[in-house]
Amino acid sequence: MSASAFHRHHRPFSGSKALDTLGESLTDIRKADTLTWNDIGLILGKNRETAAGYGGGEGDMGVVSFLLGCREWNGRFANKVFGLIGMKLVMTDAKHLPDTASVLAIMRAVVALQEELAADGDLSDDDLRRHQDLIEQAGQVFDGYRERLRVASGAD
Repeated sequence: MSASAFHRHHRPFSGSKALDTLGESLTDIRKADTLTWNDIGLILGKNRETAAGYGGGEGDMGVVSFLLGCREWNGRFANKVFGLIGMKLVMTDAKHLPDTASVLAIMRAVVALQEELAADGDLSDDDLRRHQDLIEQAGQVFDGYRERLRVASGAD
């Protein structure tokens, strides 16, 4: 085992911060998708009150409900909380966009970021937030390409 693998840097972790972060993501999804807490509960296999509690960061969600949320909302649900430990959830289906649409998604993100950079020589957090959807789409394309490369290399 290499020294770098043995002495990995671990980010500080707070369980209460994780619950709050997951609750924020769930609340954002609820608002963006115009869902009720009952709708969320049905997806997570829980009742309305329990789902609302998760939204408030009040309860530790079981793994089955967490995975149901990941399946339904993928990175929108899990990536903020995974970010607390330096990870992210990515889809492994490399064929979600045709090649022309994939390259176009990457180029749209690049152009938007270049325009922000040209405006003031800086990419601020606000600039990135403004183009979050484009950045996420381009990231999904690259994740799909990585999966295609993994499969093509026979690394199963």
